[in-house]
Amino acid sequence: MSHSHIEEPELQCQEMINLAEQFLPLSRWGFQKNEAQTKPHAKVIYESDCCRVQLVWGGWDPYTGNTMSIYYGRDRTTIDKSVVDLNGEVYYPWYDIRTVLNFLDGMSPEEAVKQLYLHGQSPYIPEQFKQSDLGKSLSSYQPEWVIRMHSAIWHHYGQHLFDIFDFRKSELWDEYSLFSVKYKQIVKSRPKFDSSN
Repeated sequence: MSHSHIEEPELQCQEMINLAEQFLPLSRWGFQKNEAQTKPHAKVIYESDCCRVQLVWGGWDPYTGNTMSIYYGRDRTTIDKSVVDLNGEVYYPWYDIRTVLNFLDGMSPEEAVKQLYLHGQSPYIPEQFKQSDLGKSLSSYQPEWVIRMHSAIWHHYGQHLFDIFDFRKSELWDEYSLFSVKYKQIVKSRPKFDSSN
């Protein structure tokens, strides 16, 4: 798609919509566009009956060009980045996919932390995409690169990915939440890893 600097939030939203509709199997997994926002920055939300996906325009990077990120949320997740819950604690309703993929790959939290912090590797499918001819032909973190990487993730994990965020599958969410808590605890206690392990 566009490799020129896109400044207008409306055009940023349209670029993300065009890329999502071209490269993500949205209808296969029951996703429909729910909303697009231009303030404070461009965001587009797609939702199915079990998951929400938020495309967020990241702005302009002088080295790679336009950038974007994709986050996943549970059904009925607010569009805000952080929300205060009833206990006055801040929690984040949108999730970066990396720890979810490590969980789906059957890794322990310790293995997942080692993979990222010791070996500098993403989970299996994103790492495979980065090393592919397609991944190498696009600039990292540009919108098309990000969308195509998530397309590869969707094709590999299928419904298993979306099930984690489904309110109807609370046991799976509880298992992932426990994994995520342990992962974060290990990250906070770094660096304790010996690269020879």
